[in-house]
Amino acid sequence: MTDFKKPIFLLDWKGTVLNESMEYGASIQQSAMVIARHIKEKSGENLDFEVLYKEIRTAHANTSPQSDWSLSIYDQLPILRNTFKDTEKRHDVIKEAIEARLRYSRENTKVYEGVSSFLDQAQQQGLKVYTMTDAALESVLMQLKQVGLDNHLISKIYGGAAHPESLAAYGVGDIKTPYASFLGDRVKPDGRIIAEIALDHAKNNEGLPDKVAFEDVFGFVPHPEFRLEDQFFASSREKKEYAWLHHAVVLKETKYARILKNVLDSIVVIGDSSRDKLTAYNVISGLAANNKSVGVAFVQASWDKEWVKAHADPKAEEESLHVLHKVTGWSDARIRLLDEIKAKPHVEKCPVALTLKSDQYLRILTSMNEGPLPMKERLFHVASLLKQAEVIPGVIVDPERVVERVHGMQIDQQKRFSERGR
Repeated sequence: MTDFKKPIFLLDWKGTVLNESMEYGASIQQSAMVIARHIKEKSGENLDFEVLYKEIRTAHANTSPQSDWSLSIYDQLPILRNTFKDTEKRHDVIKEAIEARLRYSRENTKVYEGVSSFLDQAQQQGLKVYTMTDAALESVLMQLKQVGLDNHLISKIYGGAAHPESLAAYGVGDIKTPYASFLGDRVKPDGRIIAEIALDHAKNNEGLPDKVAFEDVFGFVPHPEFRLEDQFFASSREKKEYAWLHHAVVLKETKYARILKNVLDSIVVIGDSSRDKLTAYNVISGLAANNKSVGVAFVQASWDKEWVKAHADPKAEEESLHVLHKVTGWSDARIRLLDEIKAKPHVEKCPVALTLKSDQYLRILTSMNEGPLPMKERLFHVASLLKQAEVIPGVIVDPERVVERVHGMQIDQQKRFSERGR
């Protein structure tokens, strides 16, 4: 019988742990206002913010690897180079603009209620909690320090490529939490993001040799349960470039397959968006020859977001999102396709094992016993038991009893499988 282990949590960062969409656009605005003031003082002219945002977007798109968080882009902006010919003065303006941006970010980046409790409980039980994001690593490392989570509660951070000059500018050169970049330009819902983390985990914890490459053990195939019609893409080139939107990563039949299958069956992705859900769905934990195990376990994060609610300003939030969309270096095609795919019917088919709503649910998740079933199936048992409790007025859910009952169900199922095989 397969020897399943404790859950391995993959925690989405931006939007799941903190409200990054509000903070990012507004922090860019702060730097823009500093630039506007200096241009007014220098030339007497008012800055056209839309022109500035367009220049920032171009600079973001031209970073290599592409990043919306590189701080070196300010010195590439034509509006600054043309207004401030003196290099020293231009750099002074840039320094002040960056300081304003980072100061706003520090003051307005808050962790959602429930996240710290979850991390504390996971650490107490010796569970692995990795964070995954397709954002540049430096932005996550900065936020990790800002919110006080650089204290070994997170096992490792996985994200987009880091820019050395930005690591220094963001002040994260002394970060304690281990971190790594994904291979290539991975963007959710690319299932290879999860597979890369699984492979790295297996090398660090399950004895898989370091020499094993991703392509040695994983393949990339059309998704067995859905496909995107040709008209979804604007051109054949676009269809080829974004094939990962409807392809799944699958295990190859190698001597390491069982180890990696155990890891994938132990993974629980915790996220808040359709892209997070699809990322989990785009992984097949079964072998290529028997690819029926579609998707790893996915939990919908619904932390108590009281701080966000208390400080909600709909107008400011709308303006911040407007700025975010104006300055991102993502291509129009990528933005359009990722927006459109959310409306596709298969998104609704992606199974959500559980929705995290309170500390009580967190305790259930972090106290899951070892058992013969993959985490996906174990969590669905938990969800069904919680649902039963919710429909009975006055019933208080005891996390330990729920987990104990699920474990008993797993043992019963194991016995039934054994009896059938006789």
